[in-house]
Amino acid sequence: MTLETDTPKELVKLETQRDLLLQGFMSLEVVDEPTQGQAAAGLAQLRTFMKQTEENRKELVKPLNDHVKFINGRFETLLRPIKEAENYLELQIRKYRQRIEDARRKEQDRLQRLQERREERAEAAGKPSPIPEVIAPLVTGNIKTVETVNGKVSFRTDWKAEIVDEAKLPREYLMPDVIKINAVVKASRGTIQIPGVRIYTEEVPVVRK
Repeated sequence: MTLETDTPKELVKLETQRDLLLQGFMSLEVVDEPTQGQAAAGLAQLRTFMKQTEENRKELVKPLNDHVKFINGRFETLLRPIKEAENYLELQIRKYRQRIEDARRKEQDRLQRLQERREERAEAAGKPSPIPEVIAPLVTGNIKTVETVNGKVSFRTDWKAEIVDEAKLPREYLMPDVIKINAVVKASRGTIQIPGVRIYTEEVPVVRK
């Protein structure tokens, strides 16, 4: 499968039209009504050119995009059950390792309490604190690497965060909802004041055919 690398003739033609169109625009300074009229007329020409160019671009890339969309869809369908199986196996491994870790911590706490009781009995009997015994835990920790015929699977510890109470979050971890703020300002036409927000207007030229 090969891809066409030559510049389309339509694009070459548009580049020529662009260069002719731009002549004089970048040096135009609006200082009075006549020059404002020239700038407005030029703006309309530029908007028209951009619209026509965008239509040409879509016409050229549509067959390519349709083909890419088809290929991506087929591969997504192909891999969907694989990803589901991957997620399932990862979940099973995480659950197993969490059970092992919970059991290890429980056993560690049991041994700690056992040592504390020995120390309390020795203190009650007026004897010196006993030397801690080395007791092998009943549950060992999780192994870090699993060797398989298809490769090595290792495990790392990822630290993650879950927000459980947004009201308690410090200010430095909060992000303003700029989209919502702009929507309120636009809908209310500036009549709703928002603390910490400067509301202002800009004149925006609108080109209509």
